[in-house]
Amino acid sequence: MDRSKVDRLSEVDADRVLRRLTTIQYLRPHQALADALVQVCAIEGITQPSFDSFAELAELPIGRLTRAQVCHVARCIAFERQARLQFQRPGV
Repeated sequence: MDRSKVDRLSEVDADRVLRRLTTIQYLRPHQALADALVQVCAIEGITQPSFDSFAELAELPIGRLTRAQVCHVARCIAFERQARLQFQRPGV
């Protein structure tokens, strides 16, 4: 397997994170977003993101979030993960 395929497999896709968050939102709507993110990060094997870009949402129950807010959180996680990967490999 060449390096580009390995890199693509290691990247976190915002759609995968969104699917997991949506599942938690419907099955456990009273769970706090911060707790749901810890669970998603453990399942996906990624570092827990900082809550800077969505700090006001972190303590809300995930069931109270709109679809747009959940999408925003998923994109933030994917973007942060991508930035960390690029920072770790600056020559690539």
